[in-house]
Amino acid sequence: MGRRVAVVLFNLGGPDGPGDVRPFLRNLFRDPAIIGLPGLLREPLAWLIARRRAPEAAKNYALMGGGSPLLAATEKQARALETALKKQQPADEFRCFIAMRYWTPFVADAVQAVRDWGADETVLLPLYPQFSTTTTGSSLAEWRRRGGGAAKTVCCYPLHAGFIAAHAALIRETWEKAGRPANARLLFSAHGLPEKVIRGGDPYQWQVEETAKAIAALLPELADHEICYQSRVGPLKWIGPATDESIIRAARAGKHIILSPVAFVSEHIETLVELDMEYAGLAREHGAPGYHRAAALGPPPGLPGGAAPPRRRGAFRPRHRRAAGRGAPVPGALGPLPAPGRGGGRMILAGLYDWLRGLHILAVMFWMAGLLYLPRLFVYHCGAAPGGELDETLKLQERRLLRLIMNPAMVAAWVFGLLLVWANAQRAGGWEIFLSAAWAVKFAGVVAMTWLHHVFALRRKAFEAGRNDWPARRYRILNEVPAALAVVIVLVAAVALR
Repeated sequence: MGRRVAVVLFNLGGPDGPGDVRPFLRNLFRDPAIIGLPGLLREPLAWLIARRRAPEAAKNYALMGGGSPLLAATEKQARALETALKKQQPADEFRCFIAMRYWTPFVADAVQAVRDWGADETVLLPLYPQFSTTTTGSSLAEWRRRGGGAAKTVCCYPLHAGFIAAHAALIRETWEKAGRPANARLLFSAHGLPEKVIRGGDPYQWQVEETAKAIAALLPELADHEICYQSRVGPLKWIGPATDESIIRAARAGKHIILSPVAFVSEHIETLVELDMEYAGLAREHGAPGYHRAAALGPPPGLPGGAAPPRRRGAFRPRHRRAAGRGAPVPGALGPLPAPGRGGGRMILAGLYDWLRGLHILAVMFWMAGLLYLPRLFVYHCGAAPGGELDETLKLQERRLLRLIMNPAMVAAWVFGLLLVWANAQRAGGWEIFLSAAWAVKFAGVVAMTWLHHVFALRRKAFEAGRNDWPARRYRILNEVPAALAVVIVLVAAVALR
């Protein structure tokens, strides 16, 4: 009796229609692997980002019929992989299950479906060729969180021979259809990541570079090639060069652009809209003599899972801890993978940094709230009769606000802020990042808040002793200072967040 082997294909997911765009985006940005803040801060932030970006994203999905083609493409890959596996191992029964991270069918749906089918063995196959904590790592973590059973795991396949050969064949085919231009420049475009993710030990950029190097070795006719990164969003500094910048440089140099999406195995919004429409228009705008994009891999033989059925012999275990996931990786679906240059300590530091940042923001919020509210109490106190009931009530409120909320919040803001300074220096490998104007403004803002806190503490003591000599008008003016500081700090954080 043969085994029942379940192969779970992980992918990003995408909205089925216009009404799904906003909840899809919210699911994306509430993932702690995407926004590393504590849940208390991450959830409302995800809601705000999704609300702001949904209209523009819906316009892009409308160009593809209103929804994402990713699920349909993944289903084709699943059926093709089943056929290939059954042909190679007819004694066993194979079934592929789809697990989308941010839309239906969700990972939880796949966990239940595999359980209901009664699989004897499960293989987890993320459709992300290069490992990243934000893609493969997030999907495997969700599988465990949803109660997925023991499984063999394909962490990545950046150097798999079939994967490399399939890409090279598609690129050569594209170049030949373009008329074999002698002045061609091959751009390997991959999805970008914030630099801080890479500094934290994520091997994604290194694996992309290894993939491009291996493909280029099979294409001697395209000696002019470059790696670039697309889909940058938000204020953080991302790895580069950016794909749009590389296209502009190539166009101005008179190069015929051949572009290959080396980090995608399916066509979706970032290939069909960003690459085929936006970047094609950019190339024309800057005078490129030609722009041709190689197709994403699609079903086998490009899909690595179709090249090697699951078996135990010769299993490869990646040396990068977070890349390994749980369970033994599938042999034959991985090429040799050296460990990245940064170690586990940097990844621990990256996680610590996210928690420190969240706690620091929370402390500053409480501190700022106190700085805004205390001078309003002082305004009311100016009109209270000394020794009266209102006077005593306001003294009690002012004392409690300062001692129980503002003082602890100020201390916490400074402690977590100084730890953030240290963590930033460790992640950046030096203290030079603090020489920027943005950091100077942030530090000046916190110092100003501390000075204001001290002034308010002295004024509270004056009210307590019945010696207040300031008019209500002065407290009203002071009440505007924290609001102005808050605006400055928020603007600096939005423009130059680190």
